[in-house]
Amino acid sequence: MEHQPPPTKRTTSSLSPSSKGVASYCARGTISPFFSTADIEGHDACRKICILSSLSFGRHVYPKQVPTEGITGVTLADVAYADACSKKIKLLGRAIRRPDGKVCAFVAPHLVDVENPLAGVEDVFNAIAVRGNAIGDVMFYGRGAGKLPTASAVVADVIDAARHKDAKKRMVWAEGG
Repeated sequence: MEHQPPPTKRTTSSLSPSSKGVASYCARGTISPFFSTADIEGHDACRKICILSSLSFGRHVYPKQVPTEGITGVTLADVAYADACSKKIKLLGRAIRRPDGKVCAFVAPHLVDVENPLAGVEDVFNAIAVRGNAIGDVMFYGRGAGKLPTASAVVADVIDAARHKDAKKRMVWAEGG
């Protein structure tokens, strides 16, 4: 895994892989058994980075446009190497807006320094790290899985839609890319 320049937006699906296959991750307690194939193969992080990219940059980003690699290829040797370098392996979705205005997004395992707040994101928690030109680096953190957090988000969206059903909202989106 080579060093990449800092992204403008990234999200982690909070997985810390460890050994030979997902079943052994669950048995060792490194990954909870409630994580789905979508989590482990990076599809959930892909969908999230598409949504975040669209909101951040005003351009549609579709999952088929986002190269996605999950954690199934991460081995014990990879984890030992990360530990030796004071790093953790995290599955991150990253997106940047290039100078020409195009949005580039991808999902893959990354080495994250243990001092980085993203290194502490575990279990059902997710984080969004944002770098803004006026605000600098900020991180939003919270539960991203489970029936109660999901239900809470759905109810909040329904209430928001009901409160603003007559409001005219004008949003203009550019094509993906």
